[in-house]
Amino acid sequence: MRLGVVTTVWWSMCFLCSPALATSVFQSDFSDSIAWQEVFNSQVDAPDQTCRGADGEHHWSVGNGEARLQITQSVPCKAVIVAQEDIPWPEVADISFDMDLTIAEMDRNLLIRWQDANNYLGFHLFGNTVTLEKVIDGNTYAVSPQAVYFHFENFKTYSVRMHYDQTAGVIRLWFDDELIYTGQEHSSDPQLTRGKPALGGSVGAVRTSTVVFRNYSLQDIGEELTLSVPAFRQNNPLWTEIEYDTASRWTSESPTIGRWGCALTSAVMVLRYHGITALPDGRSIDPLTLNTWLHNQPDGYISPGLVNWRALTRLTWWHKEAFGTPALEMHSELLTENAIAWSKNSLQSAVPPIFDHGGHFTVGYAYGPGESQIHLHDPLGEKQTLQDYHNTVHSARVFVPSHTDLRAISLLVQPGTRATFASNDEPLQIEPIPLFALESASSLPLYWLYDLPQPPDSLTFTISTQLPADTPQLLTYARDGSLTSQKTWLQTSHTDFQGSIYATEDTVQADFSLPPLNQSQPVFSPLALHTWLSWGDIRSPLITQFVAEQYAQLHNAPTQTEAEEISNFFMAKLTSWHQLSWITASSYQALTLAWHQSLLDRFP
Repeated sequence: MRLGVVTTVWWSMCFLCSPALATSVFQSDFSDSIAWQEVFNSQVDAPDQTCRGADGEHHWSVGNGEARLQITQSVPCKAVIVAQEDIPWPEVADISFDMDLTIAEMDRNLLIRWQDANNYLGFHLFGNTVTLEKVIDGNTYAVSPQAVYFHFENFKTYSVRMHYDQTAGVIRLWFDDELIYTGQEHSSDPQLTRGKPALGGSVGAVRTSTVVFRNYSLQDIGEELTLSVPAFRQNNPLWTEIEYDTASRWTSESPTIGRWGCALTSAVMVLRYHGITALPDGRSIDPLTLNTWLHNQPDGYISPGLVNWRALTRLTWWHKEAFGTPALEMHSELLTENAIAWSKNSLQSAVPPIFDHGGHFTVGYAYGPGESQIHLHDPLGEKQTLQDYHNTVHSARVFVPSHTDLRAISLLVQPGTRATFASNDEPLQIEPIPLFALESASSLPLYWLYDLPQPPDSLTFTISTQLPADTPQLLTYARDGSLTSQKTWLQTSHTDFQGSIYATEDTVQADFSLPPLNQSQPVFSPLALHTWLSWGDIRSPLITQFVAEQYAQLHNAPTQTEAEEISNFFMAKLTSWHQLSWITASSYQALTLAWHQSLLDRFP
């Protein structure tokens, strides 16, 4: 056991903002000294002796609203108190408490179950390391993970909550609503069937420590849980008729938030649930204002009109800097099966998931009663549970509170193209997430997204194209969620494309080796143009017809002068349509490169 400096710890425990429709099992404000009993006080090297120091023995004192353990100049030792009350231990317990930390380095124990010194389960917090300890009959059993790192700031107040699902063997720990630990007991190992919640403190190499607990509360979550996610509707009169992104440029069918804003509205619900309520311009976050913010970002929307969830993390970092709320990491999850179990786990972690049902988005906010009932906020207000969608979910996004790191990479490819990744020559298994056209009736995705938060220091990737005119797009993000690069490149032949990504502590950078231009092939085939039109890279069939006609004129031009006149006319139209967003940046780049190559082929 190592300790660094003299430490003081203030703890208060209460069920802050409990997500559950829970039953109170036990509460204590530590006003009654009889309610708690010291059950263990022993030196490491002399078990028959208590914690001691220059001024004598040291014990817990309970009263005046706190439980205090103050050890001064003692040899290594530990002391534990448990509640005297006969607590009917529930199978699913959610223990929540506040904690005031005056100095980061300290040695303390949050014991989920304490039977005796040879049988206990709980967290040991020392310095910036949080370790889960499971001891039965004096034997230490492995849990996964055994320990995690969390940077405690001096003189900062932390709200802390623990959750233990005994049936599933799942254990979670939060600090300031940030989930820092999720672990599971191995099913082959025995479980503690008896014991009480307990509080502990200790010293090691540093011989002085003070621990104070306040307002302890234990509750049984049971079979129902509800998170306080606000409900928003995309068809609210305040914004239903406002244009969604640049929808009028790619659809004539009601280009409004009321028609297309399900993902946008779902994002608003989850952001506001996590306390992200304001934009940098001071406006409150709602579907109207967030739509404007995303539209003004270089990566806010992915063509055509798909919300880039990764861009939203940058907004949460700004909110963190301005108001002290946690930033939010974004994680994508492929949910082709086990959607119910995954959703319950997410909700138990106080993280409401955003579901993609194949182009329509909803937010999960509750489960129960019953094993398979997941309740939804539907932006259209049409469906109430996951069962209404036959429990079908293609993928989900979750935003997890974090005070640390928003670095990430996102790679978008069209169907038929695959990507593989490796770190230090070891393959990484990254499952692509399907992205569907909004409100699409098609079962085929528009793009495949390879999304990797907090990438390793060195990462290589290979993209294998199967279709002509594929235009992969890579976005990289720094620690604060800022966009560090947005690269689209032309792949016009069936080939592999390699690249490297380097992550430092603060940022992510990419390095590419583009194939020589003379390896490219013309992209004006009917298949390529039709594919671009169906993907939304080209907004109108009139553009595909124009491109085909101009290419035919170029091919038949009798002189170079006439070919250059055709080229000038073609490029002027192409540039105009790009500025109007009638074609995407990637298609503009590909058409421009291929046109110049065709001109060189016609008149070398």
